[in-house]
Amino acid sequence: MPSLLSSSTTTHHPLSIKEHPHQIVAEVPLPEGNTLILLIPNRLYDLLCIWRGNSYKAAVWLQARIMEVVRLSPETVSHYLNLMICQQIPLSELARRKSDPSNLPRIEVYQSPDDAPVRLSAY
Repeated sequence: MPSLLSSSTTTHHPLSIKEHPHQIVAEVPLPEGNTLILLIPNRLYDLLCIWRGNSYKAAVWLQARIMEVVRLSPETVSHYLNLMICQQIPLSELARRKSDPSNLPRIEVYQSPDDAPVRLSAY
């Protein structure tokens, strides 16, 4: 399935989102001036887009969840996001795609681009 993120919508997102071959990289500006980096597998972002209605709404939902736990560690933010996604994606959608919630790809959260395991500047 092609990604539901089109290049024409990337500049209108509440997050800075870039599509890469196997994942979405989102930069989340935080109130104190720092930035969180989210690495979101394409398959998971596609499910979020379907569940929320479109890419913009998925990005707004992600940003809102992050702001709920913004003062916690990146690891805790990652666990929280993945828990919320597992609880929110309709079971009917997972069944239709023959997916088990425990087998969903996971979002990874990093405090800075230097902490991320991929070279973000190369994209």
